[in-house]
Amino acid sequence: MRHPFADLDTRGDPDPMFTARRLRALNEARQKMVVSDTEKLLRLAKEVSAEAQVTGAKPTAAQSVKIAEIEKLAHRVKQKMIESLADPPMLSQSPYSVDR
Repeated sequence: MRHPFADLDTRGDPDPMFTARRLRALNEARQKMVVSDTEKLLRLAKEVSAEAQVTGAKPTAAQSVKIAEIEKLAHRVKQKMIESLADPPMLSQSPYSVDR
């Protein structure tokens, strides 16, 4: 699957305000995806838990499908939470440099 922001290159934009607005909008869209996926994950987990209490210890085929979907959603949420569309800080330049 292609990353949705793979073609985003903010370094060559002549207008920094446009770039900032675009990054903010993309981060907001990413946040909405995280919230949506988390809500779906929670709903599926509650369903599987309720079904497991009724059917017993061994998961049914339908529960196995839901469990696989939960795992996929959990991985996607984790990845989306890690992603950030802002430029990473320069590690060679410490904000706490001391002049000697």
